Amino acid sequence: MACRGKIRGLPDQPNRGLRMLTAFVRAFQTPDLRKKMLITLGLVALFRFGASLPTPGIDEANVTPARTWPRRPAVPRPACWPS
Repeated sequence: MACRGKIRGLPDQPNRGLRMLTAFVRAFQTPDLRKKMLITLGLVALFRFGASLPTPGIDEANVTPARTWPRRPAVPRPACWPS
């Protein structure tokens, strides 16, 4: 697999970022999509907050090695990716 500097499948357009930002703004202007996006962002924020709370009865020193267990990535990186 060769890396060519652009994302495969996407056209090389100079205003691609502007179009994405415009689509995001339009999504917030639509009431139904705005409601769904805010609910999703709220659930993600709630999950992230809950993940940071300590669990009673669990020693964090015993859990820390399990968090860092996989020392190597599951999928090897191509040689052209920066580390």
